[in-house]
Amino acid sequence: PTQSFGMFTGGIRPCLFSLLLPCQVTVLCGVILLLPACLQCSAPAAQGAMGKQQANLGEWDSPISSELIVSKVLRLGSASVLANGDITWVEMRPSEQGRSVLMHRSAADGATRDVTPEPSSGFNLRTRVHEYGGGEHLAAGGKVYFSNFADQLVYVQELALGSTPVALTAADAQQRFANYVLDEPRDRLVVVCEDHSKGGDQEASNSIAAIDLSSGTVTQLVTGHDFFSSLVLSPDGSKMAYVAWDHPNMPWDDVLLLVADLDEAGLPVGQPKLVAGGKDTSVQQPQWGADGALYFVSDASGWWNLYRTRLEQDSQVRTRLHCQTGCLAGWLAGSLAGWLAGWPVGRSRLHLLLTKCCC
Repeated sequence: PTQSFGMFTGGIRPCLFSLLLPCQVTVLCGVILLLPACLQCSAPAAQGAMGKQQANLGEWDSPISSELIVSKVLRLGSASVLANGDITWVEMRPSEQGRSVLMHRSAADGATRDVTPEPSSGFNLRTRVHEYGGGEHLAAGGKVYFSNFADQLVYVQELALGSTPVALTAADAQQRFANYVLDEPRDRLVVVCEDHSKGGDQEASNSIAAIDLSSGTVTQLVTGHDFFSSLVLSPDGSKMAYVAWDHPNMPWDDVLLLVADLDEAGLPVGQPKLVAGGKDTSVQQPQWGADGALYFVSDASGWWNLYRTRLEQDSQVRTRLHCQTGCLAGWLAGSLAGWLAGWPVGRSRLHLLLTKCCC
């Protein structure tokens, strides 16, 4: 049986499309179908003053276009609060062909502006590390360091109004970078580096590297695994924590959380210590606390839990904090589903941002 929508009394509430197009309700084998009236075989070829026309299924002109749906939808991410209270974040704009730009809001007067130059400049904050990107920029010390999508070079730009990005890395290096960490005392960035210089069908090699802020020279620090992510320096710069995994594992399978000791020059000393992870265990999002402890998220218990370890003790001694959180795919550099904000002096507070697990 077929009834017009206006006469249907089955308790069905009108959907969005019923408000946009005249609909007819068809009950077929117990399934309720909402079909535009113009698709019914009995519809006249023309509807007089209404201007409606008959069209074959899937061939009618819809007033709802993909451009209409996404053109005004901005995607915001990678927010950070600078030392002076200013806020920066990345804004992905469909109206500019999906270009990502850095935004800045002044703590002094609340003024908001673009830091990234206009679209004609060709600048687009996006890295292709692990092909999924993430961790494409770092705003610190009055500057922003970022990967540009078109050439995958690292650029540095003053946060001041009217500044212009300047390339930091060499144009012919065939390298991609992500997960920027500023090592200010050593005048360098510590990054995840993906090297595509082998070319052909050879797989890219991944490492943790340092970029000299004066010369742009790239120096490898840690190798030996197929993938690296989530590197963080301890507050005193003497240690570096990071996660690593190898083929054929995914970042939610067998993952290692490692800590390397660094010498005065920032080079690793000895073998890194295994802090957590291993067979059938994933570890992500390491963060150093102001007390020198290392916090991280792991699914060792069967749930994503937050853990704490103090490295002056045995490297495998750790405390599971009684909370559950979500976790993002580890190949998305710079992503944090649960994060530690640190403590002011004399207070012990743990701040968590919880998001739904997507993996």
